[in-house]
Amino acid sequence: MTSSSPAPDENWGWLRALWERSWLKGLLLVVAVVFAYQPVWHAGFIWDDDIYVTHNRLLSARTG
Repeated sequence: MTSSSPAPDENWGWLRALWERSWLKGLLLVVAVVFAYQPVWHAGFIWDDDIYVTHNRLLSARTG
């Protein structure tokens, strides 16, 4: 008995050919990173940044 459905390679061959393009993998990585960092773009300082960073003399001193 033979099956009338195409082989798995025939179904997903176009996807495999698309994935083998290295620039597409790079673009997918960039899109994923931009999507992951999107909530941070509108964030302000964390609650202790004013004390630790802007008012810390050791961070602005020449020896610090």
